[in-house]
Order: sequence, then C-alpha cells, then structure tokens
Amino acid sequence: EPDEVLQAIVDEARRLLRADGAVIDQYDDDRDTLVWAYDAGLPASQREALKLNSLRVGQGVAGKAVGEGRVIHVEDYRTAEFDHDVLTDSLAELANVRGLIAAPIIGEAGPLGAIEVMSHEPSAFDEIDIAVLGGLAEQAAIAITNARLIDELERSKRALARRAETERSLRDITARIAALTDPDELFDSG
Repeated sequence: EPDEVLQAIVDEARRLLRADGAVIDQYDDDRDTLVWAYDAGLPASQREALKLNSLRVGQGVAGKAVGEGRVIHVEDYRTAEFDHDVLTDSLAELANVRGLIAAPIIGEAGPLGAIEVMSHEPSAFDEIDIAVLGGLAEQAAIAITNARLIDELERSKRALARRAETERSLRDITARIAALTDPDELFDSG
C-alpha cells in the first residue's frame, strides 16, 4: 500500500537521521502548492496546524527545494535565507526547529512533493544525512508514482468493464433486430 510505504519512509527518515521530526508534503498540481501528507515525531497540535497550511513552490525550505529541484540544507532555520511564510515560521518557532533538510520528491512528470527532517539543534545534519534524505526522496517518488499508476489502472479497468457491458448490450440489440423478419414488428419493437 502506498500510504504504508510513504509513512514508513517518513518514519525511517526521522530514525536514520536522528531527527526530532519528519514530514512529507505532497504537491497539489492545481494550486502549485505543497500540502501536509505524512509525518513522524510531531505533536498532534503541530500536525493539525500543518494540515491547515500550504506552501507555494519556491516558498519555505521545502518549497525552495521543490522549486530548485535539489536538496536544501539549513544549518539554523532562524537565520537562514529563503522566502519565509508567517504561519510556517510561527510553527517552526513553536516546535523549536533549528536544523532542517528538505529534499524534493520528483517524478518523471515533475514535482510530487518534498520530504523534510528537522532538529531542535542547529547544525544537526551533515553531508551523509543530506545524501540519505535525497535517497529517501527518490524512494518516495517511486511510491507516489506507483500509487498513481495503480489508481490509473483501476480507473482503466472500470472504464473497460463499462465499455464491454455496452458492447454486449449493443450485440444483444443487434441480434434481436436481425431476428425480426416482419417490417411492422421491427418498427413496433423500439
């Protein structure tokens, strides 16, 4: 199940990088924004606030990572330079976010989201952590792409079943019409 895989990825990102929290935001193509999808290590109140928030591509650390198509490492959130969002900054302040890494989740057709890990300590992550998160982002891209392909396959199967039922009905109607020999009966049966 894609949901289980993505939750496992965010859980492992937190564990492997010794992070205080981790989040996967998914890309909303219609609004060109990132929205909360999965997390690990976040208090319920912070999770609820994140669900209400969205970031434009290019905004915040995750939006910058997606916009630039690369992993972004922030030594200290409080002093880092990026396009800040007031709500996200207030959530980061409440959660005492200092060190942060955000990696874009990119599929063949474009952005799918971002994965972030955060620490209460500044400079908590190193080059190996950055590489690990980049690899986890690639795994997340595969999981999201597979989920979309599975959904597409299911829709295609349903459409094919409807088409087959329509064809059977048309064949039945054609057979009944062909069996009629009296012209008056043909026009009367409709």
